[in-house]
Amino acid sequence: MLVIKEAFEEKQIEQIRQLYEAAFPANEKKPFHLILEKRAIGLVEIFTIEDEKKRFRGLIITILHKDMVLIDYFAIDEAYREIGIGSDVLRLFTSKYAQKRVFLEIESTISEQVEDYEIKKRRKGFYERNGLAPMNYLINLFDVEMEIMTFKCEVSFEEYHEMLVHVYGKKMHKKVQFIRNV
Repeated sequence: MLVIKEAFEEKQIEQIRQLYEAAFPANEKKPFHLILEKRAIGLVEIFTIEDEKKRFRGLIITILHKDMVLIDYFAIDEAYREIGIGSDVLRLFTSKYAQKRVFLEIESTISEQVEDYEIKKRRKGFYERNGLAPMNYLINLFDVEMEIMTFKCEVSFEEYHEMLVHVYGKKMHKKVQFIRNV
């Protein structure tokens, strides 16, 4: 049985930081201290994923704004991938936020000419099998073409953009751009 709980203990935060640094490309990571600062003022949540023996299995970092929850970062420890933990976590997480609009960003799969296309396509397939559907627009987030995928809801580009600017300040205004409808 898996448990998703907010991480406050130093050991939990360190495990999350290590997985965060290992699991995400440098151009997609925010400084970890910034995530901690935003959590301290209630704009970000940091969750640890643990098994029944309280062993670390993964992380979820979210951004909260109005009735929206952005799964900003989601990773399962590499040793525990491909055994269904990710799907279980998404089910638990979306039931926790059943009254909110839950969504995430993934690197675009629109063009087959992008680097690591097969990995990106497999990741998108995982999210689709778990109930997410892509919005009909692409965004540029820090010079990375991204898609927004949601759990049975609509999130406009304007709402998404407002959320990021609200949480990370006006400097985000130009770092997040609408590319086009698809």
